[in-house]
Amino acid sequence: MTHDIAALLDIMRRLRDPKDGCPWDREQDFASIAPYTIEEAYEVAGAIEDRNWPELKDELGDLLFQVVFHATIAAESGAFTLADVARGIHDKLVYRHPHVFAEVDVDGTDDVIRNWEQLKKAEKGRTSVMDGIPGDLPALLYAHKVLRKASSLGVETTPAEGIADGAALGDLLLSIVDAARRAELDPEAALRAAAARVREEAVARESQA
Repeated sequence: MTHDIAALLDIMRRLRDPKDGCPWDREQDFASIAPYTIEEAYEVAGAIEDRNWPELKDELGDLLFQVVFHATIAAESGAFTLADVARGIHDKLVYRHPHVFAEVDVDGTDDVIRNWEQLKKAEKGRTSVMDGIPGDLPALLYAHKVLRKASSLGVETTPAEGIADGAALGDLLLSIVDAARRAELDPEAALRAAAARVREEAVARESQA
């Protein structure tokens, strides 16, 4: 494993070599390769959805290459290295799993998620678990993150009935979008506004805890 990662890093350094490297690879920076990183993450998700495990192996390799690419660019400027990245996630996982690596008792997944959010808040010096949610996310992803974090604070919304699988959920979402279209309403804005109300309620409850 260590040899394989070292070999991958060596290939990346050769591709970025100012004299003998690849012209395209040499020209890239964090911003220019960010879209490829996102694309590779979606392709990983696609392979999982298709349950295509050989393809998943390949797509994970492509995503790993993106991590190595970013880390190599960072190392060139002295910002950080791949080893720093690995060490950072190692330490974060230990810190956020005190029920595994320390003397903390939990009663199921809900406790784990609640502890995770509180530890993350303390680690980053935030006043609320909501502080880490980027405001410019697409409304659907924004709402999902708000609801997940609100749930960790005990704030729950009323779930829709009869959602048994992804197809049923997709049909429900599609019907909501169509209803918005017929009413000449913006579903993106409506969802963001609703999520903002849940966020305000969760922050208020958090401040009273």
